[in-house]
Amino acid sequence: MSPKYSFNARDLIKTGKFKPETLLEFKKWCDCEKLPDLNQQQQILFLSCADNLQEAQQVARRYFQCRSAAPELFANLDLEGADCQQGFSVFDISLAPCRTADNVLVAYGKLNDTSYSNFHLAQLLKLTLMTLDCALNDGPADGSIVLIDMKGIGFMHLTRARLGVIQKFFQFVQEALQVRIKSIHILNAVNILNNILFIIKPFINRELYEAIHCHTPEKTHEIFEFVSKDFVPKDYGGNLPSQHYLAEKTHEKMLKLQPLFTDLEKQTKMYHVLKK
Repeated sequence: MSPKYSFNARDLIKTGKFKPETLLEFKKWCDCEKLPDLNQQQQILFLSCADNLQEAQQVARRYFQCRSAAPELFANLDLEGADCQQGFSVFDISLAPCRTADNVLVAYGKLNDTSYSNFHLAQLLKLTLMTLDCALNDGPADGSIVLIDMKGIGFMHLTRARLGVIQKFFQFVQEALQVRIKSIHILNAVNILNNILFIIKPFINRELYEAIHCHTPEKTHEIFEFVSKDFVPKDYGGNLPSQHYLAEKTHEKMLKLQPLFTDLEKQTKMYHVLKK
């Protein structure tokens, strides 16, 4: 069974942005490629992040290849399970309550527990991707802006990093994510950031690297050159509630979407079967 999202595919088709004949051609291609069955909602999500049908097909192909090859990121998506629950206690990952006027979603990330012994990179990256799936439940977005707070991250956290999972994460983000990244903002940037960028640079392309903007604690206000105060938590001088509050609300929303995550995981398993 294909995952079911909350947005109405028919309404989007009526706007003329997504043509029925394009969706039909997409479905026929999926059948030839032996990909899991994609409903119109999923087809629209793939088409929304691409410039043409061929590019959307490549994104879909890489979507299932990447998810299949990275069980540490795309398996055990049980939000009530020990892995996710521990992740929620360590990381505050959240979404803005609504999108910008030009349909861009805004996401935030920071440590809630700064103890390096509780830091598990795969947990962080898995919950980040699940949060983006949660955002897309409301429909395709015309881009995303991500704010990452570096406060509390030290050199010992880097010892918990695993290059393999970092590589798989950025492969998915750059080749298979169903929403384009407009910019990434590193807040409270400190000296350790250079070490982090050194670690991830081999795995990211020039376009993504140039989308990263670093803001020192003294220049947090620079963020407002890229995003309105109405989409920034009050922690950084914005008009939204605190990031921790937003994380709690996002967590509540994600829990209600457990069937979506379960179906996404089942679909990845189906890809295994079809490719045998």
